Amino acid sequence: EDQFAGMTPGVKMMRSRSGAKQRVAVEPVAIPPKAMRELMRRSLLFFTGQKRMARNVLRRVLGFYAENPHGFAKILVGELKANAEKAAAPLYEKAIAEYETLEAPSNAAKNDAMDMYIYLGNYYYTLGDKAKAKTSFNKAIEIDPSNEELRKFADSL
Repeated sequence: EDQFAGMTPGVKMMRSRSGAKQRVAVEPVAIPPKAMRELMRRSLLFFTGQKRMARNVLRRVLGFYAENPHGFAKILVGELKANAEKAAAPLYEKAIAEYETLEAPSNAAKNDAMDMYIYLGNYYYTLGDKAKAKTSFNKAIEIDPSNEELRKFADSL
């Protein structure tokens, strides 16, 4: 996923399903401008000059999983993912609160808000809070009423 991170600017959440065929979904994380300036001020890109082949990294990761009979690696990765999502959720909530104050949002703002509502809906759903999930999904449907797949899922909650 490093290639995807390098090709798209800004802070992002990247997801892919398990399996041989990977399809990486890149979701931008809306960060308030002041926080982004501070992050840029404190960030440093350091290149070691060492090359690594993605397939070799993948082999090491898969080997670690295979050699780990107690599932520690799976637990660790699950916790890392959960903590990343937990950290991103307040940023989405803040960005949505700002979006909801706009009198006439642009199409780009609407699309961003729709993505954030869907993200939060998924986040709340994984927490088991179906009421909050449904509310978030319904807000996304208000922006794009043609999203039948999302409507069916929200109705099932």
